[in-house]
Amino acid sequence: MYRPCAIAICGAALATTLSSTAAAEVTLVERVRVQGGFIAEQRPAPFERINNWHLGILPDIVLTSRTARSEVSVGYEFSGALHTVYPSQIAHSLFLNGRFELSPQTTLLTNAFVTKTTMTNLLLTTPTTQSPTALLPTGTGTDLVMSTVGQALSHELSPFVRVGQRASATFFTALEPAPPIDSFGGQFGASLERVWERDAFGPEASVGYSIVRAAPPFRNQDFVLADGGPRWRRDWSRTISTTVAGGAAGLVSANGSSDTVVAPFARASFLYNIEPGLGWSVTASTGVTPNPLTGQAIQAHQGAFQAFTPISEPARLYGAATIGYLRGTLVDLSGRGDQSFHSANANVELIWRPTERIEVFGRYTFLAQIMDDMRSSTLPSFLRDSIFVGVGLSSHPRDLVDGRGRGRAGIGEAAEFGQRVDRGDAPGVRDEDGTDALQEGRERPPAGVGGTRWNRTSPAGPGDDEDEQPDRLAPRPSVPSPPSEPRAPGNGPRRR
Repeated sequence: MYRPCAIAICGAALATTLSSTAAAEVTLVERVRVQGGFIAEQRPAPFERINNWHLGILPDIVLTSRTARSEVSVGYEFSGALHTVYPSQIAHSLFLNGRFELSPQTTLLTNAFVTKTTMTNLLLTTPTTQSPTALLPTGTGTDLVMSTVGQALSHELSPFVRVGQRASATFFTALEPAPPIDSFGGQFGASLERVWERDAFGPEASVGYSIVRAAPPFRNQDFVLADGGPRWRRDWSRTISTTVAGGAAGLVSANGSSDTVVAPFARASFLYNIEPGLGWSVTASTGVTPNPLTGQAIQAHQGAFQAFTPISEPARLYGAATIGYLRGTLVDLSGRGDQSFHSANANVELIWRPTERIEVFGRYTFLAQIMDDMRSSTLPSFLRDSIFVGVGLSSHPRDLVDGRGRGRAGIGEAAEFGQRVDRGDAPGVRDEDGTDALQEGRERPPAGVGGTRWNRTSPAGPGDDEDEQPDRLAPRPSVPSPPSEPRAPGNGPRRR
């Protein structure tokens, strides 16, 4: 049933894309991964330790249509796994992503994603660099359905002013026999930036609505979350950039019958970018935020390190990692008792690519979720270790074809504008001659004014050598860079 649906959606999306242009370049990529390993999970008494061996296969297919000013990708992934202790599992995922250059100053991104899977399968198949540090609301064997639809828009009002807008809607449900939990969340955000040579500064704000319906022992939630404040981004060099933002957030019951929470929020990030998809980052944040999986409100203090970087270029050896910690409190606006917890996540992966179509990998994952009051808490506490190895085959070098450089692109991973002011960490859109316009832009001197696409000239400043001034006469066809921030609630982890 799922395969015909996937084919129908792929065909409809492709037909729509091809009907809009006769000059589209179409690429079909088939890929399969085979992996197997060991999982150990420990919960408080009276639960016994679980020692589980597993073997899985993950084929996927991605159809991409490109023009000089647009790119649309549609894909399907199947995942099947045999387990010695957990029930054997199958999962299905569909996605549709789009990137459109509406004008020389305007770019639109769209994405849609839906998956039917289990918590165990989700933890095994989520790419290392997308593994979330989050509150898991149910047992690891629970069947669940997740979906998201989103869009983001960037427009340059002038050579020095950039506006951004984003919106998303998400859905999550846990299926029987687990205690039912259904959630829906919608979010809208906007930003305005003044752009200089290396800096961008301006306000950003967002408002979201979440509704959670759950059977005991979980509680229903119905709230509005709004936040806003200033943000500063800076490119210190071609490879290093930072972002700092802060302000206030308010959590209000949608029906006005519960308490209101007002708290400050702040976040900071450091990015070392080698090329799109390749590099490492450190992020830290504090404030009220929806849980990435379920949309439930959490007062969170968290930090994370993420990397996908070459270890040895001649040997084609790469390393990927996510290490994160979250100290959080599940906010209960009804005042019947908040639940606090610790969550830790450590994912480390070694990847060897003997050719552009083959990769061999090994991965270790540690997850910990410890509730402060394990006896009375309705949420699970556990420690989970897993180690597995595998091999992946691809009909094309997809990581190069899809514009993300040598980094690993997950199936259904939504395109993003990136953090850097000059957009050097964002996947590029090709120019009319088929070259990567983003890479061309990054090869220019680093003093360019925000990478804008407006025609203008700028005189050399005091102490500047005229020969070192960037060429600011040509319009820039690459993707602009509005707010760089965590994914919208419920977008959850993407599959690779």
